[in-house]
Amino acid sequence: ATLNDPHKENDTYLARKRQSDDMTVLLQKLKISISKKFNDDLKDRTIYYQALIHRLVAENFIKQPSAEHVIVAHLDFDKLNNKKSNLKWMTKEENYLHQRLSPFVIASKSYSDGRRKEDAKSTKLSVTKVMLLKKLLNESNPMRKLVKQFKVTATQILRIKRGENWPEVEAAP
Repeated sequence: ATLNDPHKENDTYLARKRQSDDMTVLLQKLKISISKKFNDDLKDRTIYYQALIHRLVAENFIKQPSAEHVIVAHLDFDKLNNKKSNLKWMTKEENYLHQRLSPFVIASKSYSDGRRKEDAKSTKLSVTKVMLLKKLLNESNPMRKLVKQFKVTATQILRIKRGENWPEVEAAP
């Protein structure tokens, strides 16, 4: 067969046409399956519109002091207690201060405060290592040496030096 053989050109054209048609059919099948799957997903989804009961109670039974009072807070921190006597309109600042008194926030804070223990396995640095690192930083040791010695990044060491990380730990004597 020569390069200008009309049969070969025709065969090549037909092969490409067949391949193109096959790709078109595959794409159409893919589009159909995707749209079917999407429609099935939409049918399976249930959208719940929940009214915030505490907000409904506050809007209907408690006078809103001003337009700035946009948050309805539970005074006893119990989200299920939606009685009028337990709800209060608050500004964002008032709500922030109120939430700091929440027993859940206090418990979470005490948990996170107690996380830095000498035997903590989740951190590369322990309290004693940080004390030593701070001592070496005060002695003007090269950063590269400290990075290799403690196997932490230079950024971490800089943050410790500036007091952003581990501020509660003092340098070793």
